[in-house]
Amino acid sequence: MKFAGEGGGTIGIHKHYLFIVTIVSVSALLAIKGRHLFYWFSALGIYVFSFLAGFSVGQITVSLTFIPLFLAMGYSFRWIKRCSHVAIFLCSGILTGFLLTVYAEDEWLFYPFYLFYPVLSLLSDLSL
Repeated sequence: MKFAGEGGGTIGIHKHYLFIVTIVSVSALLAIKGRHLFYWFSALGIYVFSFLAGFSVGQITVSLTFIPLFLAMGYSFRWIKRCSHVAIFLCSGILTGFLLTVYAEDEWLFYPFYLFYPVLSLLSDLSL
């Protein structure tokens, strides 16, 4: 029986997952400690992880992207002034992520990656 990371080419993929999860964790901790700019990095990291994780786990984790995204927007535009505002943006991010995951197509959730598809397909043809 082979485990993930034993032989084959899976270890490279798992290193990328671990790297992204580390970036998301560190940036989320820094954002919670008061460096609110890092909410943007956390949201971007979760979004990239959800795309790389595929459309099984990726669909679930893309909903988590909206939590730091809404908090980043709230702090960037200085809309968050009290703890109650944090709760409002947190709940809004959770609700938006849930609704988009349930009702939106994967094409719309991962649309920015589809913009790069022609470039990626061209690069994969060149590597053959």
